Order: sequence, then C-alpha cells, then structure tokens
Amino acid sequence: MERVELGAGRRGTVQFPIRMMLGRFDACPLGDASLWNRTDVFVSWREQERRLAAGLDPCTGEPDPYAHLFPVPRD
Repeated sequence: MERVELGAGRRGTVQFPIRMMLGRFDACPLGDASLWNRTDVFVSWREQERRLAAGLDPCTGEPDPYAHLFPVPRD
C-alpha cells in the first residue's frame, strides 16, 4: 500500500478525501471502495431548494417527472 504524506493540519484533512474521490492513489486506501474515484457536482442547499420548488431534480437540475406528486410547501 502506498504511504500517504499529506502534511499537517487542515490541508491534510482536505487533501485525503480529494485524492480519494479523484482516485489519485495507486490503490484504494480504504476497505470500502464506494467513494473510490467517484466525484459529483456540488450543489448548494439553496440551489437544491430552488430546483425542488421549480419542479426540477435537486441534484441534476433536470425536470422531475414526479414533482407534481410531492409539492413543496411555500413559507
């Protein structure tokens, strides 16, 4: 297994998951490979709420065919 030199403090705390999700290790350093080489687009919670209220899928922004079945209450 590759020895990981990440530095100290927050930089190391952030660098490990980034390297993990981008697959920048020779092999998966964890026993569970569910996050290995998997990334997705970040969508803020505000944008997710806006998309949901507009009848869109909160993660992809594409039309949600089931949106009419679960209306979002307006405050």
